[in-house]
Amino acid sequence: MYSIEEESKTTLTIDGIPYVCYVYQHDDGDFSVEVEGSDPPAHVYDIAWDYFESKGFFDGVERDYDVDHGNGD
Repeated sequence: MYSIEEESKTTLTIDGIPYVCYVYQHDDGDFSVEVEGSDPPAHVYDIAWDYFESKGFFDGVERDYDVDHGNGD
C-alpha cells in the first residue's frame, strides 16, 4: 500500500545537523511536514516544506504559516 510518509522520508542536513523529515497526510487531506527528533527549531520545518514542495509533494496545496511547531519558534 502507498505511504506518502515512506515515499517522502529523507534526511536533510540543516545547519550541519541531520534531520529525518517526511510528509504526513492527515485524515482530512491536509499535509504537514514532520521532523523526527527532540524539539527541532521551527526553521527546519520551513526548509523541509520548501524541499518537499520542490519535489512536487504539495502540488496545489497552500502553505499554512500559522502552524504551531510546539517549541515557541
